[in-house]
Amino acid sequence: MQGIIPPLVTFFDENGSVDKETNFRLIDILIEKEVDGLLLLGSSGEFTSMTHQQKSDYIVHVIPYINKRVKCMVNVGSNVVEEAVDLAIKAEKAGADAVLIVNPFYWPLSEAQLIDYFSEIIQSIKIDAYLYNVPMLSSQEIPVNIIPELLERHDNLKGIKETVSDIGRYRKLIENVRPKNTEFVILTGFDDHLLPGMMIGTNGSINSTAVVFPEISVKLKKAMEQQHFEAVNRFQNLIAEAMQLYDINNSFFSTIKEAVSYRWFNGERVYHKKPFHLINANTRSEVERIVDNINRKWKED
Repeated sequence: MQGIIPPLVTFFDENGSVDKETNFRLIDILIEKEVDGLLLLGSSGEFTSMTHQQKSDYIVHVIPYINKRVKCMVNVGSNVVEEAVDLAIKAEKAGADAVLIVNPFYWPLSEAQLIDYFSEIIQSIKIDAYLYNVPMLSSQEIPVNIIPELLERHDNLKGIKETVSDIGRYRKLIENVRPKNTEFVILTGFDDHLLPGMMIGTNGSINSTAVVFPEISVKLKKAMEQQHFEAVNRFQNLIAEAMQLYDINNSFFSTIKEAVSYRWFNGERVYHKKPFHLINANTRSEVERIVDNINRKWKED
């Protein structure tokens, strides 16, 4: 999978159950805006706050709804490897195109343990698999040097999502993995890394502001490919402005969900899993300010 792949937020009802209809509405909007794919149960989707049963139910309802209209990737990573395998198998049966696998958190693993963990999940399915490197939230960085070994073992390992501050990490992957694996996909996680990443050889982005403003990331990628650099500069600046949303709450996904509701659903009330329901009092006013400013600049073009 390549291109712009928004990581879906997950809408819940007041009882903490998954609100299927609202999630379906968001999916329809993002597909209409010509995204290349969708990520389910990522960091923006509050997967760490959902029970295994909730994640399983979400998978079996949402993937058939997407119905191959765009590519679909599901994060299945878990501290319990058996649960990760179960989710991967369910995602494949439901029709997903790929799984994303984040390494376990809390206890750092040795390289041998990481290889064993990823292999256990990847070998349980035939669909494509992608690693998820997010060291700020997991216990450690996925070492670059274990990736060639995993690629030798598993033909269905296709790439990695990199949520890292150091752009030099992309260079290390390109230099150490791509020579023997020329089709290895690198997807950036930070919104403002989409442009510099593409300039050195990455393949797209899984970024959270693309759930709120999918048009910006989609048009930035197209402008870059067509070498329309004036447009590139404009879209990159809009993405940088949208990243103010991350500064409002520690649980950035709460803010992103509020922004999605404000922009797409007329500010309908949204519910967050505990304890993330306790958000800053100024969240809605700040969300409205940021979204309105970007909408205004978007319309001025």
